[in-house]
Amino acid sequence: QGVGDGAPASLAADAGEATPPPPLRTQTRTRADGSKLVIGYIYNLYKYDPHGGAQPLPPGITNAAELLEEEIGPLLKNYDVVIQAFIPPSAFDGKAINDTSGHLAQWRDGVNGKPGLKQLCALAGIPLMVSIGGGGAPKFVSATPGPLVEALYQFVTANGYAGIDIDEENTVDTDTYVDFMLALSARFKGQHRAETAAAAAASRATAG
Repeated sequence: QGVGDGAPASLAADAGEATPPPPLRTQTRTRADGSKLVIGYIYNLYKYDPHGGAQPLPPGITNAAELLEEEIGPLLKNYDVVIQAFIPPSAFDGKAINDTSGHLAQWRDGVNGKPGLKQLCALAGIPLMVSIGGGGAPKFVSATPGPLVEALYQFVTANGYAGIDIDEENTVDTDTYVDFMLALSARFKGQHRAETAAAAAASRATAG
């Protein structure tokens, strides 16, 4: 298991690291052959969308789709894997998922429009994972993880994500967290999809 704010389990990060500003963050991991696997987080794009925080866009950029195409698209060549973040756990109540395009009623950040982050990654030949949670997300691991595990499985497979990152930073119950991760791993068994996790705020409880 790994610890750190927003960092997948396979990546090194400091437990006390603060969440950086959007929209991009990277981490590196040394491979056995000495090379680096570079992971790029593309996140909080909703802040640039009128449905979100309506944060001012960079000069010359008029919408989130252009932000992806002109600002983020050229950077994709620098990464081996991209993680789309963050989708709140509350989106998986069975009602907020509108269709299989990846658009969530509670996460309207524009990345699903043309060209879309998914399309950009596909064109660049880069695997795209999805991260659930985030530092500001409420605790979502329950004693009965089955429904959430199934909802996550259906969402990931329907949208063709290469894997899932569980960024649960507010978990304090080690047993339920471990049960949830084991159930998730079992559900994805044989799918050839990556599964990573982070638990910064409760690193001692979950990783200890």
